Amino acid sequence: MCFFDRQGIPEDLLYGYHSPAKDGDTEDVDTDDENTKNVDTENNNAFNDDLDTLRDYSFVTVTKDVNMFEMHSLVQLATRKWLESQDQLIKWREQFISNLCAKLPDKEYKNWERCQLLFPHAKVAMTQRPQSRKSLEEWARMLYNAGLYALQRGRLDEAEEISVLSKNIRSDVLGKEHADTLNSMELVGMVIDEKGKYKDSEVIYRQILATRENVLGRDH
Repeated sequence: MCFFDRQGIPEDLLYGYHSPAKDGDTEDVDTDDENTKNVDTENNNAFNDDLDTLRDYSFVTVTKDVNMFEMHSLVQLATRKWLESQDQLIKWREQFISNLCAKLPDKEYKNWERCQLLFPHAKVAMTQRPQSRKSLEEWARMLYNAGLYALQRGRLDEAEEISVLSKNIRSDVLGKEHADTLNSMELVGMVIDEKGKYKDSEVIYRQILATRENVLGRDH
């Protein structure tokens, strides 16, 4: 909880998830297997016990929506400091990113309510740069979806900041010619175009086209 925005922390983001494989996807843990169900039951019981302890000490509060939590910013800071002292900060930061990546949906209208709920946490995650390659890819994917949502809602300054960060991460981790990097680059172009910077967006689109032709050939 200490990595989220302090308000509106959804309970379902506090469990473990597998991350989606590509842009726009979300994927929960498969619970069809009986062993997985048993493990989930044990984890849920342990989670509820931990939550009761946190509530007893007033470290977290439950909002009017019983599936939402709040955590005071000073408690968050103290918790992060404690995790750092235990050499656990990186591990749990990357778990936070993985959970958020798995649950932040794409920009489709039907997902707007969910995106609106998770967007503040995505913005907080912008400052939570992970270390491992896998987590960096998840971080960039989560930011890409957040940028799409911000663009769709007309929050152009936020969309530009988020999409540029996603593009830069993917360029560094995946390479400038990777399809995901070009997707993020295209998103930057869309945002800039929406802001009326048509010459700048044209330059970006031409770069994307040239790169795709170089990788795939002109016939594609």
